[in-house]
Amino acid sequence: MKYLVFFICLGITIASCSKTTGEQLSYAREGCSGQCYLLTGKVTEQQSGAGIAGVELKFYFKPASYNIITNEQLLGSAITNSEGVYGFFLNSAKFRSPLGYFRIDGSKDGYIFKNPGDARNDELLTFRLDSTMINIPVVNNMAFYKSASFTVQVKATAVTNFMFLTIGYDYGTGGFSSVLTGGKAFNQSFNYKTAANVPTLIQWNATGNGVNISRKDTIVVPSGTGKTYQIEL
Repeated sequence: MKYLVFFICLGITIASCSKTTGEQLSYAREGCSGQCYLLTGKVTEQQSGAGIAGVELKFYFKPASYNIITNEQLLGSAITNSEGVYGFFLNSAKFRSPLGYFRIDGSKDGYIFKNPGDARNDELLTFRLDSTMINIPVVNNMAFYKSASFTVQVKATAVTNFMFLTIGYDYGTGGFSSVLTGGKAFNQSFNYKTAANVPTLIQWNATGNGVNISRKDTIVVPSGTGKTYQIEL
């Protein structure tokens, strides 16, 4: 099975591991003194389900500590192969901390994982490992959205009497919003990243000074193109 193909660690500790290309994932399993966490999975495109090649994934470990500034340790990295499959060997004896946690970061041009308003757009997932997971595949699959861009243009030719105009959007992974102050005329544009070829929900609200206007709309932005959504007040 393709999930049983892993990144090769050429030393007893993970510190000797380095980045591997996707094609090297076809090598047989070896190393890690026989006691390994076998991290594997597939990175796919959310819209089509196809594997995404060439995604660089970075693996981190944060030990258990009451010190909130304890540094995370970069363990190494792997790159997905032509089918989107990745593999990474991790020394279970060195990183067997029940209270610590592991994190996988990754990104690829032309794709988005979470809403761009999130603090860490490249943080794909966090997880823990224990002794029951040694020498068996620990599968974490991840899906990226193929990205597109759109513009929201807000026009008010006369002085508005609302206090705030909130513009939000959501494409399935979390919303993001911008806020404009009212009491003036304006012509302003906001550029956003969204998921291509799937519905993007846009919602805007004008509130304050007795005004309460709310609208919802849906747009679909094809891959490789852009759209402009206009709000006229």
